[in-house]
This record gives sequence, structure tokens and C-alpha cells, in this order.
Amino acid sequence: MSKGKSQRGRPLQIVPDQRFDCRSCGRCCRSWNITFSQADHERLSKIEWGTIFPELAGKELFVPAGEENGKPIWRFALRRHDDACWFLDEESRCRMHAHLGGEKKAIVCRAFPFSIAHTEAGAFASLRFNCPTVVAGDHGRPVSEQRKDVERLDADYAKDEHAARKLAGLTIGGGKTDLVPDGEMTVAFAPGYRLEWPDIGKIEATLDGCITRDEMSLTGRLIAATHILAAPWTRARLTVLEQANQQAVADGDRVAVGIEPELIFEVVRSDDAERRALKAPPAPTLMHRVLSRHLLRHVVSRPWSMRILEAGLARRLTARAGLFVRDLMLLAGFGSISPESFGRSVGVRAIARSVSTPVPVATASAMDETLARFVRAKLFGKFFFGPRFHRFHYVAGFNFVVLCCSLARAIARGHALAHDRLVPELQDLHEGVIAVEDAFFSSAPFAGFHGRGLQLALLDVEALARTTRFWDWRVVG
Repeated sequence: MSKGKSQRGRPLQIVPDQRFDCRSCGRCCRSWNITFSQADHERLSKIEWGTIFPELAGKELFVPAGEENGKPIWRFALRRHDDACWFLDEESRCRMHAHLGGEKKAIVCRAFPFSIAHTEAGAFASLRFNCPTVVAGDHGRPVSEQRKDVERLDADYAKDEHAARKLAGLTIGGGKTDLVPDGEMTVAFAPGYRLEWPDIGKIEATLDGCITRDEMSLTGRLIAATHILAAPWTRARLTVLEQANQQAVADGDRVAVGIEPELIFEVVRSDDAERRALKAPPAPTLMHRVLSRHLLRHVVSRPWSMRILEAGLARRLTARAGLFVRDLMLLAGFGSISPESFGRSVGVRAIARSVSTPVPVATASAMDETLARFVRAKLFGKFFFGPRFHRFHYVAGFNFVVLCCSLARAIARGHALAHDRLVPELQDLHEGVIAVEDAFFSSAPFAGFHGRGLQLALLDVEALARTTRFWDWRVVG
């Protein structure tokens, strides 16, 4: 793990075992609502783009996107015929980059797909998995070797309030953003429990070690990890930790009371969590079947075409009515889904039936390696709990990441069926991971009672285990 200093003076750690260099696929420049600050707008709007690139003459390149914390924000306008940014040329290269260079583009464009979380434990630079190159994991330099670029990016972002929030992945909604206060020493770990960052670090080391163990399938490792967080011993231990930390604060002294990884594994073994993780459970519970369909609704609802967002009231109301009917059918187990990558609709029942189709062991291994990198990047980057993820507490957030692996597998099977294949391939899983990242880690769909209800459902680790097992690959060969 590569370490240095962040722009706030805290240790900057960079996600291990990940690679990235831009391949100019252009995906991040299409159909996305890319917003930037008033400062960037003032700088970029002064340039005579129509003179430099005649094809941009007379085009509206930047449009207002409302306000954030009382300050104007802007977004890049998209072409009507293909929902792409006007600056994207025919070879999927950025005209702004070509003219200004990478260091002078809009800061939000420079950053993708990086994310940096600033915490009391340090700064953590990770990657977003809605970039095809990141998901593939086989192109570019190791991110750990790009320290100078990440440090420069972090420093530049500190000068732009709107960009800093986007880089940190903080919840955006209602015209304001939710910032992590400097000096927030504890983390909401579970309902009624808070832990200090050193304790969280030890727990994450335990979870990461569980995910990388090779004596069981990835599904078994994920289920074992959820049982670690839910172990009765952990609950009892948390009470002791909380009391010790409260007493330390009262005495004016900070202590790092931790949970030893090996002790956790011993408790999990004695509680037989791993044996239960390896046992094939029955089909998902009714609650989790409905929950999975509900979450699939979010996946197929994004990205919503910017042409719809810019349309008149009648067209927007018609589109929303259609979405409402489709959502009801999905919750009832009928209907179909049609993400952009599918090319056509696929019935949800057909996707569920396809789980019995076996997958070659080499393909299943490659797909599980992708999912393991996805989970480890989320774990390292701290983008599954707190203000970076809808104020979820730690346990519910991690369990949601595990559930996202099942959703990615479901979408992978749907993607294969949409292309007339029964057996999913690695590229199908890549599309599933990208769709999940787009829907849940690049938007804010879980507000208010919605988010609290979802957290309660995610605490049922036995139901989560059944769902995870249901969507696991049936391996052959």
C-alpha cells in the first residue's frame, strides 16, 4: 500500500492491486450529467471554442445546473443525436484536453475515475467501477505508482469546493452537500454503536483478509465476512469498546481499543459461520426477492436520458408514469428490464431461471476476481458508509456491497440473455458491475425512510446469505 501526505496533511494511502490509464473509450463523456463549479465556468467560457474547433461554433456548450450551497453550478451540454459531450470528438477524444492539456481541463473531468476520502484515519484514494478500464483491471499502470498525480489532483481539488465534494463522493441533494466534519473521531458502525477509526481499520483488515482467503469460493468468503460483522461476540465486544472509548474521552485521553483479526476468525469458527456460508441455502426470502427487484429498478432507471430531463412537462410526466408501471411489475416479479447495454428487454423471470445454467470454471474464476477487486476497492476507499453513502452505518453499508455483487451477477445473466447466450461471459459481468456502480455509488437514491428501511433489511445476514448463494455461479468443468 502506497503512502504519503494528502493536501490536509493526513497520510494519503492509495488503493492496492488496481490499475488504470485512460483508454479513451468515451463512456464517461456520454449520457452523464457532469457538473462543475462557477470558477471553472468563468475560466472555460472565456475561451473562443468555436474559433478553435469550427464544429463547435454556435453551440451551447455549458448550461446552468442549479445551485449548491448558494453558489451556481454548471454542466456540460450534450449533443442531441447521441447524448455525448460536445467536446468529445469522433475518435472519443476530448477536444478540451487536446487544446488545454490534461492539467487545465475541468477538474471533475481530470479526476474520474479517482475518488479520495478524507477521514481522521487519513486520506484514501481509490477508483470508481463505472469506468470499463477500471472494471477490466488489465490496462495501465498500477495506481500505487501514480502517487504524484493523485497528490496533485487532491491539492487542486482542495481549491474548488464543488469539485472537492464530487471527488469525495459526498451525498448531494436538495441544493446542498453533506460534508464530513474534521475531527469526527467515531464512525456509526451499527445501530446504537460507534467505533473510533483505529478500530474500523482493524475490522477492515479482517474483512479484506477474509475476502482474499482462497480456501472457499468468493460467495463463501463474502457470506463469512457478513457473519463476522454480525457475530454475537462482536455485538457484545462493541458494548465494551463503546464504554471504553466514552470513558477515555471523559478522561481526556484517546485510546485505540481494537478487535484482533485472529480473535475474530476464532470466534467465527466457533460460531460455525464458515460452515453455514458453505452450505447451499434455499431460494431468497420473499423480502429479499422484493428488495432485489426494487434495487434492479434503480439500475435500469439510470442513466435517464438528458433529452427526457430537458423535455417539456407533458413528456416528463408520461415518462414517469411509464416508469411507475414498470416498477410495480418488477416488484411483483413480472415485466422486464432493459439497461442501455442490453439493447433489448429481458424478462426478470427468465433471468432468475437462468441461474441453473452452469458456467465454466475459468470464466467463473475470472468473474469472481473482478467482484473481489470491486469489494476490496469499496472497502479501502470508504465509499459504502457514512456521508459518502447515504448515511448508512458501517455494517449495513458493507452488506449492501455484498448484495451489489448478487445484483451484478443478475445483470450479467440478463446481459447474456439479451445477446442470445445462456452462459454469461466476463464482459457480461463487467456490464453488471458498471451498472451497479452507476446506480448506487454515483447517485443518491436512498434518502429518508427509504434508506432507513433498506438498512434494516440489510441487517438480516441469513436472508442476505440466501440471496448471495442464489445468484452464485453454478460451476462446471
